[in-house]
Order: sequence, then C-alpha cells, then structure tokens
Amino acid sequence: MTKLFILLSLISFYSEAKGHFKYLKGNVSIIRNGKTFKVIKKNNQIIEKDLIRVGQDSLAIVKINERVTIKVEANSQLLVENPKSQKNETSLLMQTGAVFVDFLNKDKKAKLNFKTRQAVMGIRGTRFFVSYGRNDKDTWMCVESGVVEVKDRSGKKVSVKKGEGVKLDSKKVSKPQYLPWTAKLNWNLDPKKNLENKVKIEEAYNDPLDQEYD
Repeated sequence: MTKLFILLSLISFYSEAKGHFKYLKGNVSIIRNGKTFKVIKKNNQIIEKDLIRVGQDSLAIVKINERVTIKVEANSQLLVENPKSQKNETSLLMQTGAVFVDFLNKDKKAKLNFKTRQAVMGIRGTRFFVSYGRNDKDTWMCVESGVVEVKDRSGKKVSVKKGEGVKLDSKKVSKPQYLPWTAKLNWNLDPKKNLENKVKIEEAYNDPLDQEYD
C-alpha cells in the first residue's frame, strides 16, 4: 500500500497549537489524523495527538507548552497526548527511540507525565534522558538534574536523583544507581551549539545495571 506523504508547510493551527519545532535535521515528520506530513520548516506547529517521527541520521528539537524542551534522537517516535496548558499538565508517550527532556517548572504548579509501555514518569522540574524499545523493549532512563519518580506496571515507585539511572522491563524496575557516564551524554538542547550525542545508552548501562538487576 502506498503511504500518503504530504508536506507540512505554512498551514496554521493557531487555535490548536500546543508546541512547535525549534530545530530540524534530516527526515522529520508528523502523523496527524492518520496522515503523514513532512516537517520542512522550524516553527511548524505541533498539536494534540501528533506523533512526531524522526528518521535515521536525523534530529529534532521541539518545544511544548513553553515549559518542555525535547531533543528527539534518530529513529524515534514521540506522541503528544494532551499538552493542555490550562490544566498545567503535559503528557508524552515515547513509542520507540531516545529523547533528552528539559522540563522548566518555575511556579512548581505544572506537571509532566512521560510514558513508555513499561513505565510512567512523573516530573515536576528536571532534565532527564530516556531510551526505549531499540533492542529488547526495555526502558532505560537517567537524570541530569532534579528528581524523576518512576512507576512500573505493578505500581512500584522509585525516585531517581541527579546522576542516577534505572532500567525497567515488563516485570520490575532496577535499583537507582549513580552512573558517572551520564555526564558524558550530550545534554545540550541549544540548536546554536553541538547537539550530537555519541554515548550509546545500551552499552553504557550494561555492566553496572545488569549486575544489580539480574
């Protein structure tokens, strides 16, 4: 079946807009109402229920509700579920890939729910990294600043602090551990600076977490 592929140009969605693209590199598209739109300009808008898809050797930085900045890595898909600013809550579902998230919460009233199929993460102001579904469908996450509360499918909650990381699968969440290599990740989200991330999350997590996790 031939896929429908339409250019997303200067069409305005001001009444529904929840975010926009700040930076584009390579093949970036949006799936909206079952149709695929290629994103060709930064500042193209993002609305509720958009699925952001970033292709191979590509990268995107998106801004949601003026509080959440996300660097979406190559081969990733991120669903904007209900970023309704009037409710001070943003909800994102990562279907596959890896993202860096910076959640600025000055008034402490906003909330970010970040989900994969393995976990729900409650955030009230922090910077963190998540990788999900590339090899074994596990979720890997680590925190650069602040605290992230991670809840697995069983309802177990774990607080992950600065410099710590955890691994989740369909059964449980690992014990948070301090991981010095997280400082080597490229946490930069400023398009004017280098955005490339060279650390492979699966390799970096393998030794310290598998020992505790198995």
